[in-house]
Amino acid sequence: MRPTLTLLSALLAATLALPALGQPRPGPARPAAPVVPARPASPARPGAQPARPGATATSPGVPVSEAERRAHALRAKILRNRVGLDEARATKVEAILDRFAPERRKAAEDIRAAKNGLQQLLQSGSEDQKAYSRALDKLRAGNKALQAVSDKEVSAVNAELKPKEQALLLRSLDRMRRQAQTQAAATPARSRFGR
Repeated sequence: MRPTLTLLSALLAATLALPALGQPRPGPARPAAPVVPARPASPARPGAQPARPGATATSPGVPVSEAERRAHALRAKILRNRVGLDEARATKVEAILDRFAPERRKAAEDIRAAKNGLQQLLQSGSEDQKAYSRALDKLRAGNKALQAVSDKEVSAVNAELKPKEQALLLRSLDRMRRQAQTQAAATPARSRFGR
């Protein structure tokens, strides 16, 4: 059971880490892509869901980036089509995942900041061992916080799903994670640590 929880938590972390792929990388500036305004979802379209009243960009569970919006839409599709949940149960599971999103986002930001700090230390050629130690401690604390959030999230989701549904969700999220990695690998990028 523990390997399943670990794999599920890793997959959930991967799905919510997708916004990190959209973060700008240091290096030469690239020409900006044309800004295309997002079309609001119309309830008249088949499969479209109406916007939640009173939702703002800072509301828990509301996607804050285009990558998060795509991840939410894909997650909804997986829960309903591949896992086979009815609308009520899928909404419950989405609410659970949305409830933990702010904690997950904060932990991911802490990890990203710690990695950026390490990168700056390495690129500057610093010999300040205490600074390296502090940066590594921040990175480890962020990873522990992210793992704790993942464990709570997996426990809450597993309480709502039957074992077969858990397996279907796990398989679907694993496929999604592999596709995201394949797409990220196809995009040339500089290493975070200058290699």
